[in-house]
Amino acid sequence: MPFNDVFKVDFTDLTLAVPGVPKEWDGLSVLLLSDLHFCGTPSREFFDRVIDHLTAGPKPDLVILAGDYVDTNTHHAWLEPLFGKLTGVEGQFAILGNHDEHHHPEVVRDELRKAGYTVLGNTWKEVEIRGVRCVMIGHEGPWFRPIPNLENAPTNLFRFCISHSPDSFYWGRANRVNLMLCGHVHGGQIRLPLIGSIFVPSLYGRRFDMGVFAGDSTVMVVSRGVSGKEPLRFRCHPQVMRITLRPVGSRV
Repeated sequence: MPFNDVFKVDFTDLTLAVPGVPKEWDGLSVLLLSDLHFCGTPSREFFDRVIDHLTAGPKPDLVILAGDYVDTNTHHAWLEPLFGKLTGVEGQFAILGNHDEHHHPEVVRDELRKAGYTVLGNTWKEVEIRGVRCVMIGHEGPWFRPIPNLENAPTNLFRFCISHSPDSFYWGRANRVNLMLCGHVHGGQIRLPLIGSIFVPSLYGRRFDMGVFAGDSTVMVVSRGVSGKEPLRFRCHPQVMRITLRPVGSRV
């Protein structure tokens, strides 16, 4: 279709100074992909090209998948061969999104594990990154329940959260999460000049449609995602993000 931006992928480099980032993580690179929506349109060739572009570049420290991988019951077979190409020096982590809920979510989780990912679900675990312990949190709510309970999570460690929806931002602030990585809203997919997004699937409307948001000690990054169930984008390119973390006060 004329003006359709569905194939114009932006590979965005973003440097963030996040409160609480330990000095050992200075320069830590995080590759964030969300909302691939495998359904046959775009074809497998499109996703192969996106992944091959990423593997041709520097290897990230972390690979993060933020949900919504399949929109049919037959495209689980794409998960392992595509995502298995991506590896992080310090690890790979994933959660599920609302579309995955409708297409055998346990199969999705199994395929992600086969591809080498730690599938967090609605829980947390202590992990070591560059020799520093942190709390890695998955948030698949409100579609998967119960949402994470951090009551027993260490309070003296950096809290890193993968949340499919940016609607979890206030939950993250209340639970002293340092960094949240999200997708789900696709930047609205259609953005009009001067107006911006016109429809965003969020309780907060357009407030968190894309970009970086901060409140108290919590920083949230919202990706526009790689694809969508409806292959239509206008002034809203698909997006893969490479985030470089810096301690607050460090020199860029």
